[in-house]
Amino acid sequence: MGAGLRVMASAPLHGGELPGVVDQELADLIRPGLTPAQACLLTVASCPGVTDILIAASIRHT
Repeated sequence: MGAGLRVMASAPLHGGELPGVVDQELADLIRPGLTPAQACLLTVASCPGVTDILIAASIRHT
């Protein structure tokens, strides 16, 4: 039986760059039919013991 702890992971997606690095072929290897962004989040969520994911949004200024 678990201790009732919540384990959080951070998925900042590097200011939106990470989904651009993960192409559709890699996303399909992770799970067919997912978008690259979904594959990135699923990868974080698949870590053993993780119960919550914190997603950070950022805006890139030029």
